[in-house]
Amino acid sequence: MKVATYEKVRELHAKHEARQFGKIAQKLLAIAFSMAGYRQIVEREVQGVDFDAASDTEGDKYAVEVKTTEREAFVFAEKDAEGLGQREKDGYRPVLAGLRLGLLADWIFAEADELEVGSLRPDQLRPYQLRHLQDRVRPKFDQALEEHFSKALTGSPDLNSVLRALGAEVRDD
Repeated sequence: MKVATYEKVRELHAKHEARQFGKIAQKLLAIAFSMAGYRQIVEREVQGVDFDAASDTEGDKYAVEVKTTEREAFVFAEKDAEGLGQREKDGYRPVLAGLRLGLLADWIFAEADELEVGSLRPDQLRPYQLRHLQDRVRPKFDQALEEHFSKALTGSPDLNSVLRALGAEVRDD
């Protein structure tokens, strides 16, 4: 993650409470997936897996659970694993996308079906990394935050309009 991106992420985190920040990060990451060429995006604000992203390439479909933290570890709950398992039955590859706010912060994308439920440190995700996905989406997160920072500062509803303009389906019920 670029230094300028990290500074903006810290500013967003300072402005919004943790839960709201997580939703904003989720929406920005969905926007980054769209910028990376994933056209079939379904973002869920409330229920289920955070978002699905699929490209026109066969089998290039991901169900993404987003976790952010300032602590040492993410909490990967049973409900998260179950939701991803349901999407896997529909042909989506289950992914845990984690961002730990700290020195050298960056997104890590891990094969979620290989992970144990519970507290997971970022270093525990490394053996399950999806490097090709990280290489494709991480730079787009920098771009998404740069382009939509003012909307991110105001919160989720403005980012919903960005997602819809990109052709994503936003489920906020």
